[in-house]
Amino acid sequence: MLGTPANAKVTGTVRGPGAAPLSAGSLLASSEYTSTRAEIVGGRYTFLLPEGTYRFSIDPRQLGTGVPEVAFPGIDVVADSTIDFSVDGNLVSGTVMGPGGLPLEAAWVYADGVNASATSQTAADGTYRLYLPSRDYRFYVDPGRGYIATRSYGPTLVTAPRTLDFDVSGVEWSGTVRNATTGEPLPQIEVRAFGRKISGGSYANWVTGADGLFRLVLERNTTYDLAVTPLDPHGPYVVFRSIPAVNDSTFDLLLPPAP
Repeated sequence: MLGTPANAKVTGTVRGPGAAPLSAGSLLASSEYTSTRAEIVGGRYTFLLPEGTYRFSIDPRQLGTGVPEVAFPGIDVVADSTIDFSVDGNLVSGTVMGPGGLPLEAAWVYADGVNASATSQTAADGTYRLYLPSRDYRFYVDPGRGYIATRSYGPTLVTAPRTLDFDVSGVEWSGTVRNATTGEPLPQIEVRAFGRKISGGSYANWVTGADGLFRLVLERNTTYDLAVTPLDPHGPYVVFRSIPAVNDSTFDLLLPPAP
């Protein structure tokens, strides 16, 4: 006869940057056949788990602060245990700068690696801070302003504290969206730019005002498709394909009238 596997009591601490106890968050224990979540309270957690091999995933619930989400795979639980975890890492900091070399407030910097990721929102001076366990990361920057294209960088090996600045200025495309028949500028038309990149992405958008004008700041030496809202509400987007962002440029985008 097969009996029910015994549960093991697993307890421990979770510490953040500077070895400070993590005040809140959650810890997910998952195996091939089960998963369960425990709350982190005052830097401590408790599980009752069947014997097995688990992946412990820590969510500090501190989006934008740079404290990482970290997973620890391949941990065997065979008896009552104390397992302590850390979501600290190498301090990676820097400044996000936009057009004109001005720092960007409220931009987002994401770092994504194997079993670890972190996000930071920039302060008023454009600075950010991330705490990253040692490994390779890809970095993604969302400027927080739709007309400035998102960027991706890396992979970058992080094994020690370092400074990484990100410049999201670039090629400026501007112009007017017009009715192809009348030449009149068109309001409330969305212009979307999609970068053609092998890894990562680059995306920006603008909605025209009464003057039909648009402005986009795009990653230099990247090829973009421009997708424009059609005048026919039932028609597909009008797409201008494979335009290289090499120099500042001005466009007249002409839309056929609705039938």
